[in-house]
Amino acid sequence: MDIYFCKTCGCTMFWDNHQRRASCVSTGALSESQGLTELESQKFLADTKDGGLGVWIADADKMRSFQYNTDGDQISPGEYLKQNAVLDPKSESLKAYCLCKGVSFKILRPDERSRWRDPDDANDKKKNEPWHVVHGDRYVSEVCACESCRKASGIDASTWTFVPTTYITTDDGPVKLPFGTLKGYKSSPGVERYFCERCGATAFYAHEKHPLRVDVAAGLLEAESGARAEEWLEWQPAVCFPEDAHDRDYVQSLVPGLQEWFKKA
Repeated sequence: MDIYFCKTCGCTMFWDNHQRRASCVSTGALSESQGLTELESQKFLADTKDGGLGVWIADADKMRSFQYNTDGDQISPGEYLKQNAVLDPKSESLKAYCLCKGVSFKILRPDERSRWRDPDDANDKKKNEPWHVVHGDRYVSEVCACESCRKASGIDASTWTFVPTTYITTDDGPVKLPFGTLKGYKSSPGVERYFCERCGATAFYAHEKHPLRVDVAAGLLEAESGARAEEWLEWQPAVCFPEDAHDRDYVQSLVPGLQEWFKKA
């Protein structure tokens, strides 16, 4: 499989599946997808371990879903989660890497030391307490549909978790962006996004207004439980910037599932 992405901003545009002789376009890269595309099936559920975002999609069990490609057995995301989910709440560090592993790092389990207030963060000032850690051992995480995330990744709904920089480590010690095969792109004033310049994977979002914390692309995390990394992350019960969504039906279909998950978390 070949992946084609923008060498300047990292947006994934196309991928070619030579085995199936098919070319695909990233829907997030389209100027408008409402009415042009339809969410018909999910593939490679086996790679997610826990069903991924599929378990949050309204009426997901009515969709055609497959463990691998469309020539395999069908299975619902919810049923796949029941069969495969394993939580490992005792682990104190979590590996993360991109497709080519040119970007490789670990995040550390949050603890009392991570519950500091960032004096430059408007959210911390408003709440008078740190907001990026919940329940003491999980990081706040969100699904975002903003135009900037969509155009920088090619994905209609991006997943992020918010981690203090002192809780991210590389082989060379505490993280210092960029490292490895990371490349930065200034997507808006004060904002720099980082992606792997070799495989195109979205990796980090950094804002000068909160220099002590970065947004980490959740898709890079290698949690035992699967793609949602529920033993490490607490997902918020809403999609950020839904008004920016181009595939509005898909983005809105995630909200009920997110809200239900949040009640049980």
